[in-house]
Order: sequence, then structure tokens, then C-alpha cells
Amino acid sequence: MDSTIFETFYKKVWDKSNILIDANNFNLKTLTAILFLGRHQIELGEEITFNLNKIRELLGLEDSIYTYHRIENAIFYFKINFYKCKLKNNRERIAHAIKAFEKPMNDINFEKEWSVEIDSVLREQILQSYSNDSFFENDEPFECELINSENILIPNQFFSYYHSLSGGAVKLYFSIKLQEQLTRNEKLRIDDIVEFTSISKPAFYRVIKNLIQFDLIRKHAGSRRTQEKAIYRINKNLKFNNGYTSFEIETINNMINNTEKKLTDGEIKIYSYLCYLTGGKGEIKKSQAEIGRLIGRERNTISELTDILHEKGYIIKETYIGEDNQTRCCYII
Repeated sequence: MDSTIFETFYKKVWDKSNILIDANNFNLKTLTAILFLGRHQIELGEEITFNLNKIRELLGLEDSIYTYHRIENAIFYFKINFYKCKLKNNRERIAHAIKAFEKPMNDINFEKEWSVEIDSVLREQILQSYSNDSFFENDEPFECELINSENILIPNQFFSYYHSLSGGAVKLYFSIKLQEQLTRNEKLRIDDIVEFTSISKPAFYRVIKNLIQFDLIRKHAGSRRTQEKAIYRINKNLKFNNGYTSFEIETINNMINNTEKKLTDGEIKIYSYLCYLTGGKGEIKKSQAEIGRLIGRERNTISELTDILHEKGYIIKETYIGEDNQTRCCYII
């Protein structure tokens, strides 16, 4: 595909109108690729059809499972998040950029056809932006922004098991919560989970036992007679009377999937626990030995992991002199 034509389209659509979010955002580039591939269908008022392999080629990405997961996550992202557009006559429109989509089943080679329906106002904006070169000169461009991403709520009871949960179990729990939120599917089979999380089946079986042990995940047996596989579900009966900790979807996606910001199992465990201690935002002053005792790690390990979290931009780690004249650490989320 001609990348020059795509770049021209990209600049016409977004650069002058500052729509949705930062133009360097991967999610926005994915949405733009979908709009570019479906530009003729947009003119006809039809749904846009495409496959993930075409998106990957258009964006110049490597052919990997991780790439396809990122593209798929971007589609979910624009389905569940709202954008706000300032219209003429001092009016605003709040809507989903992607109103609906249909996903193919068993898309092993990522070449099966997806279809999406985009917001009508966004459709009109796209039509005018590339069919009329003088559009941005003669009309005031839309000023749009992404608003109020949905958050994922983790019951505080979950964190009381951290001393006995492995880092892999914590990561898998957050991955399943993310998958559940994005797909709106609460009944997940092993094939769904391993595809979304890129975890091997042996690793899945090993880690899931830890979550089932504490009734954090419930397994509903399948049937050999009908060859139906077991279903795994988040236990919704965890007590909320101790409150919950809120995590932004983008934060969880970054720590699990973002190439530059993804965290190891151990880093996810301590970062999420610090979020719990701070209520999701703020600062906490606890000794490394105490944090280690609470999550089942050595003090030296806590020191090393929090240094890495500081370097990756997840926390700010500062030192101060305590009342005992000893150097202490403060962690700011």
C-alpha cells in the first residue's frame, strides 16, 4: 500500500482539527487506518470492512501476535470510550467513535473480515476533510477530545491475598479483568484467555490454580460429551465493603501490553499494591521491609522493583529522613 497517500489522508483528517487525542497515539493511528481503508465505503454510507493484516501492513508494523492484539485493543478502545465534539450553534456531541463492530471467529491468520460502524458526525467530518481541500480553510474545524475513560474496579479484598499470590497470578487476574471489560464477555474459555494474554497453556494451567485456590477465579467444568471447554469467570462475590481500588483501562493495558511501558510479573504485583495503598493516587510512606512482608517479597527486591517503576514513569520514588534520623522512601502514584 502507498504509505504516502495514507500519511496525506492522516494529516488532512487530524492535524488541523486536533480531534480525539494526540496524533501520535497508536489507538488513533489504528482508527485512521480503518477510516482510510474504508473511505470509499464511507462515501456510500456503508459499514467499513477490513482485516487486521491490512491494518498492520498500512501502519508498517511487524507481523506478530502482539501487533494484532494491539490493533484489536485499539478497536475496543474506541468502542467503549467517548469523544466530545464542539459543533456549530454552541452545541456539543458526545458519542463513541466506533458505534458497533463485528469480529470474525477463529481468525487464525488475521485475514478474516471485520466490520465497524462509525459515528455519523465523525463520518461527515471524514468525508469533508478528504473530499474538499478547502474544508479547513472555509469552516471552523471540530475541536474534539476523549473524555472519561471507563475504569476497572478491583475489590480491596483481592489485595489481602497478595502475600500468597504469585506475580504471574496477579498479572493474569488483571489481564482477565481487562479482557472482560473490553469484550464485555464474562465467560472466558482457555483459548480466549491465552490468545488475549499471549500466555502459554502450560503456564496458564499453572497460574490459574493459584487464583482458583483463593476463589478469585471460578472454573465451570466443560463437557467431554459435547466437547465444550471449561469456562473461567471472575468471582463477582468478593466483598466490596472494604472498598475498591480504581485503575484506568489504559494503565492496565500499558503495564501488560505496551512495548515500552510493560511491566514484569513482579513489577505489576508491587505497582498494583502501591496503588491499593494510596487509593489509586497519592503517596505512601511505608518501609520496604513492611511492603515486602505484605506481598511476600524480600526488602532488597522491593528496593530494586520500585527503582524500576520510577524509571518507567509509573511512580515517583523519593527519599526523606524519618524521625529516627534514618533514610526512608516515599512512593507517589
